[in-house]
Amino acid sequence: MFKIYDSRKIFVMGFSQGGLVCLDFVLFLHEPLGGVFPIAGFLRQPEYNGARFHSSQKNTPILIGHGTEDDRVPVESSQNAFKKLLAQGANAELLLYKGKHKIGVEFIRKLKEKIQSK
Repeated sequence: MFKIYDSRKIFVMGFSQGGLVCLDFVLFLHEPLGGVFPIAGFLRQPEYNGARFHSSQKNTPILIGHGTEDDRVPVESSQNAFKKLLAQGANAELLLYKGKHKIGVEFIRKLKEKIQSK
């Protein structure tokens, strides 16, 4: 898929359903990415069904963000995704911030740090 690109320079970010797409990327893509940043996302069920991400993704930084007062996507969905990724040895971090179904300023700051560190 990324034959003409260095996949380690590609960063994927998505909000809500876009967060689901980010998590799909890290679970099913076989090329390492620069970073994956789902916000208020979730893993598809039953499609997830214990899917394991490819070993090339082990070092891909994953920063999951979620507002603690989200009234559209339960914060537990991000917490569960985080736990499942950690159980598979992912380089994942969960950042919970005060707020509803939105992208928190704290998340943007951390996202910027992650990208700049690459």
